Amino acid sequence: MKNIEKRINLVVEGDQSKFKYNTEIDGYSVTIANTNHNQKIAMLIHELSHVFDQELRDHKIPSVYESERGAHKIEFEIAKSISKEFLFADIREYLICFVRTEFEQIIFEDPSQAGPALFGKILSKYFGVPKDKESYLYLQDEKLIMKPFSDLSVAVALTNLLV
Repeated sequence: MKNIEKRINLVVEGDQSKFKYNTEIDGYSVTIANTNHNQKIAMLIHELSHVFDQELRDHKIPSVYESERGAHKIEFEIAKSISKEFLFADIREYLICFVRTEFEQIIFEDPSQAGPALFGKILSKYFGVPKDKESYLYLQDEKLIMKPFSDLSVAVALTNLLV
């Protein structure tokens, strides 16, 4: 893993953080969403954890679940080394993955339940009683609308790591 920092092209832009390995140049493209400072740091740690995990496994990761589990394991070790408070704050950032996944699971089984009452109930389970407007956030959530179950692998990986 020598000189890995020279093989990473880092940009801050857009509203989605991601990484991608390019076999042709043996390098990584890491994009960090242009959001607040604390989230940028957390997302940078997560995406670089993916890079490190890829390197450790010689780019042989069998599934999205394994990719997320490996990255989160590294990320939580880093967060814990910073402080317990940072670790807990980092974990709290992922609670929305559980909200989305639970909401999607319920409406997949029974679409008639889709609505603000169900979303508000699930939000309250993870974040406390939501404001009225927050119960309607599912209507604007790009992941729920355009990428159903995209947080499932994250939710399962986090559950297995945190239990």
